[in-house]
Amino acid sequence: MDSAPPQAGPVQHEPATEETKASELSLAAAEPAFKTRGSGDIFDWKERERREDGTFSWGESLSEEDLEGSPRGLARPSSSSSSRDSDVGSRCAYVTFLCDDSEYWKGAVVLGKSLRATGCRYPLIVAVMKGVSSKLRQLLADQHGCIVREIEDVAPPPGAEKVVRRPYYLTQYTKLRIWQFDDFDKLTYLDSDMLVLQNLDYLFDMLPSDQIMGVKNCFCVGWKNHPRVCGTAYCQFDPVKHPWTFPEGKPEPTPYINAGFFVFAPSRAVFAQMQHALAAFPASELAEQDFLNDFWAGRIRTLPPENNLLLNFLFSHPDLLDLDNAALIHFAVAGSKPWAYDPSMPDMTHPDVVRFVKMWQKLYAEDESTYKPAAGA
Repeated sequence: MDSAPPQAGPVQHEPATEETKASELSLAAAEPAFKTRGSGDIFDWKERERREDGTFSWGESLSEEDLEGSPRGLARPSSSSSSRDSDVGSRCAYVTFLCDDSEYWKGAVVLGKSLRATGCRYPLIVAVMKGVSSKLRQLLADQHGCIVREIEDVAPPPGAEKVVRRPYYLTQYTKLRIWQFDDFDKLTYLDSDMLVLQNLDYLFDMLPSDQIMGVKNCFCVGWKNHPRVCGTAYCQFDPVKHPWTFPEGKPEPTPYINAGFFVFAPSRAVFAQMQHALAAFPASELAEQDFLNDFWAGRIRTLPPENNLLLNFLFSHPDLLDLDNAALIHFAVAGSKPWAYDPSMPDMTHPDVVRFVKMWQKLYAEDESTYKPAAGA
């Protein structure tokens, strides 16, 4: 979920050497967080029907049979055959989102480079809001081979500015527009603060009909007012250690995924349904992430965390990770953005954080573009 915050002023291009960048990078000022209502009734619990054995009758995680192959079940084809025959006739793509000329554009560049470096054969679409300059659009298209598409704003629910965790989350509802890209059969959405480590093309073959796929979010850190947590110590990522103890006896909720990564089938009809649902959706702390999980509840299939390895997993659930099998690194922790890495922030000297940041910076340093927008561009 942690997409580009608006920042004033033009993009500054940093020297293309890892050593120089490492000495100059610093964390941007943290945005103030708004306290959420945390009412606990944003999500409809009634549709969560269970089987007799206690499991959910729909929206469950992928089985071991579905995820055959590697120890964690991530069956990845080789780079020379990056998609199974079943998807050869499909139009697929990866898509990311930028709302302005802030330094997240560097993330989009490295995202595209890492997709190519791992042999992914589908293009990267960069969905842009009006605040993205023509020079940056040209850079992404001409120098980095991206498909650039402008999308119209999607207004947040009334009162959202009072409850969102960070002000820039208000722009994130606009990324729902990617459901309108129905000239493609399947899309994988990736936040721009990500680094691809393994070929991801296999994901398109795994998408169930009329569902979306993603990775469960951890509830252990920072979400005391989140409606799915409701003040309990529950974490869906490890319910054995952090079980569901809702005081009113309500059933454990269906999977809640991080909206920085999901696989879906675009459809203008579905987008129209989401627009209608959003008009009646209460404003909430995590903006479009909360909305997507509510809209798709019961139709979400979850993948192992290595498919969207958020760095906070390293601190909250290290024993549940297989770093050697990580496919996608998500720099969604304060201080971890590789273009503004700040080792003085909590946990940022963790060896794996440092390792992944250096990998990103090395790939960025190989980019010899000289993009620097003119004032007012």
